Amino acid sequence: MRLLKKYMFRGKVADEPNEWVYGYLMNDNTIFQPRETKVSDCCGIGMFHVVTDSVGLCSGKVDSRTTLIFEGDIFKDLTSNRYYEVMYNGQEFLAIDSVDGEMYLLSSFHSREITVIGK
Repeated sequence: MRLLKKYMFRGKVADEPNEWVYGYLMNDNTIFQPRETKVSDCCGIGMFHVVTDSVGLCSGKVDSRTTLIFEGDIFKDLTSNRYYEVMYNGQEFLAIDSVDGEMYLLSSFHSREITVIGK
């Protein structure tokens, strides 16, 4: 099996749908978790089949609690009390406003002013 990208991904484990693994995407439904992560210690080390629709790329940005932000996350802007969904368009991470659908660069939000509230 070949490593598709050398970026961190997250996905729901196929046979444990309430558990997430974090690691490298091997194909559309397999994530290699090379070591147990601080984010999740659900399944140990190894290859995990994941639900394809749950796979999201890590943005590299953290929120006010130092939680990593992934594609598909929903966060609250603590200054405006608005909610946004994180999307990756192939080039950059965007934040889509839940009220009017406006798109903003995720990088335009300050980490200390946002909190991830769901996936």
